[in-house]
Amino acid sequence: MVCKMKNCFKLTFAILVLLLLCVGCDMGGNSEKMQPESNTEEKQKEERNVLIDNGYLSINYTTSDDSVASGRMMNMYTYDLATGELTNRAKIPYDSGYALGVTDLSKNKVYYSKMVGRDVRQVDRLHEYNLETKKSICLEEENCAYNDIVPIDNKLLVTTVPVHAIGTAMFDLNSGQFTYLYNKILNEDGYEDFPYETQPIALNYNFKYGTFVNVSCKEKALYNLKVRSGKKPLKYHISLVDKDFNVKGDFVIEVKSLLKSDIQAAVQITDHTVMVVERFDVNEKKKGVESEYKYYMIDYEKQTCKEIESPFPNMKYVRSMITVDEGKSYYIKGDNWNGDSGLFYYDCVTNELNPILLDYYDYENDVDNHVVNFCLVEK
Repeated sequence: MVCKMKNCFKLTFAILVLLLLCVGCDMGGNSEKMQPESNTEEKQKEERNVLIDNGYLSINYTTSDDSVASGRMMNMYTYDLATGELTNRAKIPYDSGYALGVTDLSKNKVYYSKMVGRDVRQVDRLHEYNLETKKSICLEEENCAYNDIVPIDNKLLVTTVPVHAIGTAMFDLNSGQFTYLYNKILNEDGYEDFPYETQPIALNYNFKYGTFVNVSCKEKALYNLKVRSGKKPLKYHISLVDKDFNVKGDFVIEVKSLLKSDIQAAVQITDHTVMVVERFDVNEKKKGVESEYKYYMIDYEKQTCKEIESPFPNMKYVRSMITVDEGKSYYIKGDNWNGDSGLFYYDCVTNELNPILLDYYDYENDVDNHVVNFCLVEK
């Protein structure tokens, strides 16, 4: 016992010495210890501002306009994320099956779809509008319709229709050639088409992480009688894909009945998480709304998918959205509970909702002005 007590005394004395040394180090080295924390905070600030300082929203806003043959005009707005400045960069006649366009300030161009051809054979082609010369040129003659256009370096990320199915593709502005996410195969009618169909939700390329979210399903499954009748679920692939079309992550979600629900949106939150929005049609008379939503968070590292609460309780309807701060806030297209619709900034911390560009309807005077689509673009 004595030996143990002696040993304990020595051990206690040693510990006290070590503690005094540690305290002395802390007292004399506060500035050195604080430096890594300062660097970390600076790094977080730098990372947080990558998308904000180097990005802007390209917004396509269509308006009624009797001065053009179609009676519709595409107003190509940009919204600076750092300054909040909203600028109308160009007005282009809406002459396509779907009003689609994006402003690329780095090239001083607008890329958009325009209808070409006559009589029976009319298709939409990719066009380029020069903001300086005010002139347009056709860029390709390969596909017949477009749902998304997103500039990435010297390429355009698009969803397009060569024959029937919607496919994800990259159009090289230098070579004028397309590269497709899925290789085409011969369909039952003898035409080349995609085995997987990309769902027409808004594509957005996150240039901080170098990836975009692609939602697709087997093309044949869409026309399966059991799937279309709601008796069989439809499997969607929610994929994280880089600009070279390498699939970084893939997760399958089943929609139980296409008659009642579908995937409304999918937005990248971090480098390994994606939020998916499922829309349900409901009885408006009973519920007071046409649609309700469920939100899911996919974690590709953990290979999990969990239902989460709505990040947007002050939104009545949601259609598309992006986040530049990992879900703390969103730029969102939809309707609020006050009856306003358009593009909003939504602060998820305070639930504050600020309009950026609102829709305006006056059906008695045939006025229909609204946000068609928007995307994040790197300066």
